[in-house]
Amino acid sequence: MPPTALVLAPLLLAAVLAVAAAGKLRAPARSADALVALDVPRWLREPRLVKAHPWAELALAVGLVLTTGWLGTAVALAAALLFAGYLVLIVRAATQPEPVDCDCFGALGAGPVTRLTVVRNVWYLVVAGLAIWAHAAGVGPASAMVGLEAAGWWWVAGAAAAAVTVGVTMHGQGSARLGGDPADDEDDADDYIRVRTPAVPVSLPDGGTRTLRDLSRERAQLILLVSETCGFCEVVARQVPAWRKDLELIDLRLLVPTEPGKTTMTEALNDAMTLHDPPQLVRETFNVRGMPSAVLLGIDGLVAGGPVSGTVAIEEFVRDIRNQLHNIDTK
Repeated sequence: MPPTALVLAPLLLAAVLAVAAAGKLRAPARSADALVALDVPRWLREPRLVKAHPWAELALAVGLVLTTGWLGTAVALAAALLFAGYLVLIVRAATQPEPVDCDCFGALGAGPVTRLTVVRNVWYLVVAGLAIWAHAAGVGPASAMVGLEAAGWWWVAGAAAAAVTVGVTMHGQGSARLGGDPADDEDDADDYIRVRTPAVPVSLPDGGTRTLRDLSRERAQLILLVSETCGFCEVVARQVPAWRKDLELIDLRLLVPTEPGKTTMTEALNDAMTLHDPPQLVRETFNVRGMPSAVLLGIDGLVAGGPVSGTVAIEEFVRDIRNQLHNIDTK
């Protein structure tokens, strides 16, 4: 392989690391939640390590470009080990029964883990191997660019153009996902058609059975569908105590797909309000395809909102409900 072609590997890998770091710095909370969703060991989720993570990626990106010789080889090897760890997490997430959001690029490229995500990360590892080869062969970017002829600089320009194109594309997708068009939200609200709350039976912690319709006749119900096999569900469950304080007029209940007494997810909450749905009738009734999800049942016997899926959407959903309740209180 010509040196001017091999030198592209560390440049491309540096671009990937830089984009990933930028995304994490833009949305640090979502990146931290992603570590929970991917079931990263708790000691690696320590706040100081989470904050340092994107800066370490940036340091590796700079090192891949500016270092040479044995130091460049060491940096490329460290990057390869990092991508190998990412690949292990992605493969494990891809085999989970519930969809897992990656957020591997933070705010710049979120989405569920699929087989294509696995292929993508395998390719990153291949590029990392080529970067090790490039530095070990003495043709890292810094050394190769010294005395580079005009034809070689066209290679570098082409790689930069490719990196910029991918970066701009991912930035546009991330921004749309984060912000969205307010006009679209208004149109969705206008088009929302309320339907009758389904009389789906669910089990209570004491073994008794009620229907969702019966429960909502007494108080409005905010149902959070969660599962122990879903990493992001843990993120949602941790916020339940605070949300209950904000939504005092509503019963906020976790709904789990297990028999009463056979889940550890709600033990920390000492939660007597948990609902159980082993056959997952609620999920099928509302056509929920991902967890965590949420649906609001009005006291008037009609579905008042949702279902929505994903931590970001649920947090916005709860915020909207809180604002609506505040408006009621102040009138």
